Amino acid sequence: MNEKINYDGVKFGMLTVLRDGNGLYEGKKKKRSVICKCDCGNERELLLRQIQKGKQKSCGCLTSIKTEVNPETNLTCGQL
Repeated sequence: MNEKINYDGVKFGMLTVLRDGNGLYEGKKKKRSVICKCDCGNERELLLRQIQKGKQKSCGCLTSIKTEVNPETNLTCGQL
């Protein structure tokens, strides 16, 4: 049998899994998704495999944090 593992409450990066989602399409196949709450407060439905593999670490807020320029060094977070 192929039972689903319950990931409710599990934290991946900045994301905490709240519950199963409705499923999202990756190509032509529908894949398992979960509803996650980010540390910034946003809730988003994401592919479970993306967050398990570390490809999705936040709701998207991490991208804006990394692109903010430090006025002292004139570098972005990823360049420090």
